[in-house]
Amino acid sequence: MGTILLILICVAIILGFVLILDSSRRTKEKTKSLPEKQKHAEEKPRSMQIKISLPDMQIRIPQSEAGSRAADAANLILEYTKAGKLEEAREIYDSMPAMGDSQALKELRAMAATSLISAYAWEPDTAREIYGSMPAPGDSETLNELRADAAANLTTAYSQAGKPEPAREIYDSMPDPGDLQALKELRASAAMDLITTYANAGTPDAAREIYDAMPAPGDSQTVKELRAVAAIALISAYAKAGKLEEARIIYDAMPGLGDSPDVKQCRDMAAGIIKMLEEKGHP
Repeated sequence: MGTILLILICVAIILGFVLILDSSRRTKEKTKSLPEKQKHAEEKPRSMQIKISLPDMQIRIPQSEAGSRAADAANLILEYTKAGKLEEAREIYDSMPAMGDSQALKELRAMAATSLISAYAWEPDTAREIYGSMPAPGDSETLNELRADAAANLTTAYSQAGKPEPAREIYDSMPDPGDLQALKELRASAAMDLITTYANAGTPDAAREIYDAMPAPGDSQTVKELRAVAAIALISAYAKAGKLEEARIIYDAMPGLGDSPDVKQCRDMAAGIIKMLEEKGHP
């Protein structure tokens, strides 16, 4: 994640917190500003999206008429989604099961589904229909990776729409990442979006449950940065709820995320939130 992106994310969160803290003195103004805050709550996850690159996938397409047709269909779906022709792409996708059920064809269909789900980001219910039609991953590493990618995109889509309940359902359905680093990063990215949505909705305890279950960062700088941004959202939510002690617990654990410039920037922002609360006289 670039330093500039992280700074913008953190500044957006802390500025949103300052505005809410300041408006808490005036109940009427707080009530009037609620629609605008809800709008920002829907926009924040979008600005926090982080691109996670899956490992290169090699699908061995069977040398048959069915294999050729499925490969052509998958490529055409990718072209249609890039061109914004989603109805045409969906029609082709729905015809793919009739082309066969070999492992390679399932993987091609899952790849096409992932592309469609990403394209239907602003219609999460439609994207969820496609997600539900994806082939079961079984023992296929490729299908697990594709399903995790699709789930992360769908979790983000529901989070952007301000719908934490279906976002949580999709998040919980994500395959166990095991030792695959790319899947850990996808799960951490989806968790960050969900945490931000819960935090903006004023439900920090639900956000904390997701935060505590995020993948351990290990040596992954990406996961460390995702946890750092999620920590700011959670600290801000606890602070808005007047739970300074809980906010401090999250902040005190942040040094474990390392001392990279990006993580340090997030930690400084979190410290600023807590300091403001202390100056306002919160216990």
